Amino acid sequence: MSQIELIIIAIGTLAFIAIFAAGYAFWGGRPNLEERIHQEYEDEKQKKFQWRDYLKVSLTVLKPIGEMIPRSPQEMSRQERRLTQAGIRRRDAAILFTGAKLVFALVCVAL
Repeated sequence: MSQIELIIIAIGTLAFIAIFAAGYAFWGGRPNLEERIHQEYEDEKQKKFQWRDYLKVSLTVLKPIGEMIPRSPQEMSRQERRLTQAGIRRRDAAILFTGAKLVFALVCVAL
């Protein structure tokens, strides 16, 4: 083969690759930007919705359990202070924490 034939083959190959890449970019590939944004938003919305449902159920279970356990006011204030220092600033955090401890102990005993 002569050099001219090699140059023609190289140019033809590059032209084919360029046309194929341009076609893929315009008609093939990914959905447009608006569809991708809405898809990600819906995925995040579903994840958060599931997490919030789980949180609501756990709060409705733990709060009554935590309220059943009698504790002194000194112990409650000490525990509330420690939870506040840990960054948990809910009014019912001490009650929820006590309920979670009791449920965890019961699960451990059951297992």
